[in-house]
Amino acid sequence: MGGTETLGGVHRGNPKRRAESAGKPAQYMEETEREKETGMQIIIEPHGTYAIYEQIVNQMKNAIVSGALTANEALPSIRGLAAEIGVSVITTRRAYEELEKEGLIRSVANKGFYVCEYNTDYLHEKQLMQVEKHFAEAIAMARQAGLKNEEIKDMLEGLLG
Repeated sequence: MGGTETLGGVHRGNPKRRAESAGKPAQYMEETEREKETGMQIIIEPHGTYAIYEQIVNQMKNAIVSGALTANEALPSIRGLAAEIGVSVITTRRAYEELEKEGLIRSVANKGFYVCEYNTDYLHEKQLMQVEKHFAEAIAMARQAGLKNEEIKDMLEGLLG
């Protein structure tokens, strides 16, 4: 099965098929409570380039940078998020541990996880450095495949649309 699917507020497969199976036209599918509160939506690509926990980490980082998640905002429980997006608790726990290690979220005993105070400019710069690193790796692979700069640029422009 290719593409993405929707489960609650998370895309996992064909959203129209999911809506129809629930007996509703796709345009009538309601947002999850978390989406209503934060405006954040996690999209999982089961067969994507990145591991599922990395997809969760990256999307939560983006939500922090964009302001969809703000400092001291409560996050869903590990089990709650896992159930909502249809992944294992272990996967969600790993994503939360990674975010905690990076200082983006914190665990409060018997209360849950919260977004930390952060410097969005620093986080954005860190993300840009990561993108630049991936571009450098992709360019190196393209050159190994014998592509010239013009061909690489054309490929990138084609991907950008």
